Amino acid sequence: MNRSLIRTGILLFAILILEMSCNVPRIMWPKEDVQVSEVNSPELKTRLLIASRTSPFKEMVVKRLKEYYADKDVYVKVIGVDQLRKENMRDYTCVLIMSSCIAWGVEPQVQTCIEGNPYYYGFVVFATSGKGTWKPGLRHEELDTISGASIMASVDEKSQELATRIDRRMKEQARFR
Repeated sequence: MNRSLIRTGILLFAILILEMSCNVPRIMWPKEDVQVSEVNSPELKTRLLIASRTSPFKEMVVKRLKEYYADKDVYVKVIGVDQLRKENMRDYTCVLIMSSCIAWGVEPQVQTCIEGNPYYYGFVVFATSGKGTWKPGLRHEELDTISGASIMASVDEKSQELATRIDRRMKEQARFR
């Protein structure tokens, strides 16, 4: 056999093994969803859907956002990422999805949700990663994507940044409704 063909085969095999090993944590230790909750009346015209996984950091960010919107005319529904497929995204003015970077990408449920709603511009995606520098490489220009590390000291800062982005998205969406 040709040596370059053998080298190519070994390289492809190594890439396959690397890819599989990056997915092992997702398979072995799947992330859990937050508890479903609501703030304000579902009859309100402005509606925010928050989908998140559990972690002390994400739970505190969700809590801060719920507190922020509690005295505003905004209905907030909090669900887990796995429940995204059950929701009609067009029922919401803005959708915030909070998940972790897994194998250098967004979770499959997040990708499926966004790909299933390619013309919906009210998405904000917040991905946590080790140092907080990885940004979701989603292919929709209209998405508002940010990243951060799960550092408890930055809960207030990230919550405020998310609220600012969500408010901007809801204001933009109000023009199209």
